[in-house]
Amino acid sequence: MGRPVRIEIGDSLQLGPVGREDVCDSEFTGMEDEVFVQRIQEKIEKLTEGRVDLEIDHEDGSQLRVEFEREVPLVVLGANIFEFSGFARMCVEYAVESIRKQRPIEMLEFHLLLARN
Repeated sequence: MGRPVRIEIGDSLQLGPVGREDVCDSEFTGMEDEVFVQRIQEKIEKLTEGRVDLEIDHEDGSQLRVEFEREVPLVVLGANIFEFSGFARMCVEYAVESIRKQRPIEMLEFHLLLARN
């Protein structure tokens, strides 16, 4: 098993305005937290063509990990997804790629993935 990836959020990682603007799709703008999380889960499931469980870590806002020890992969995202649109986008990309490869992707792979998109 790979170790969890920690993504630190700084000004250089903000790809759009702070908040929900431009998070993955324009349909995410201005929605309630619960609906926002549900939409992220639906997007990951659509892109991976499979079910996932999604949890939000309110204690570690920069958390980003995918666990495969379960029948259904568990995606854990930090609460920073509610404040940083770039972080939310990166979390979706990381989760989708990890699930497709059935393992947590390494940091270099993740950087290459982000550079392609």
